[in-house]
Amino acid sequence: MTIKDMFNTRECIILAGGLGTRLRGVVRDLPKPMAPIDAKPFLFYLMKWLVKYKPDKIVISAGYKSQSIIDYFGDSFSGTPLIYAIEEKPLGTGGALKYAIGKTAGSDILVVNGDTYFPVDIEKLWYLHTSKNYI
Repeated sequence: MTIKDMFNTRECIILAGGLGTRLRGVVRDLPKPMAPIDAKPFLFYLMKWLVKYKPDKIVISAGYKSQSIIDYFGDSFSGTPLIYAIEEKPLGTGGALKYAIGKTAGSDILVVNGDTYFPVDIEKLWYLHTSKNYI
């Protein structure tokens, strides 16, 4: 069974709006998820992992220097539509998530941090969520 079999919509939200103050010396003019790793932004590798699970769309919640994310990725990534939830002022994690949820259609949404890579099996995670009500 795949995610496609389990849900009418498969949407992801990437929280990428933080100021990145701890990395300011390394990535002065970029948001933290755009920190270069082997000549590509960290966010590229995160989305490359996410699109393997074929989401219907990815919502990127961005704030600080968000235009650099929009300019780099545009409106799609590997055929997956990208929607941007841009914070005009910092909303904090909860506020950013609430705002980004308004850009989705589904009730089951995968939320990941834009500065963290954790290659878990998303299909297994969704299965546990739906069949066992674990999450």
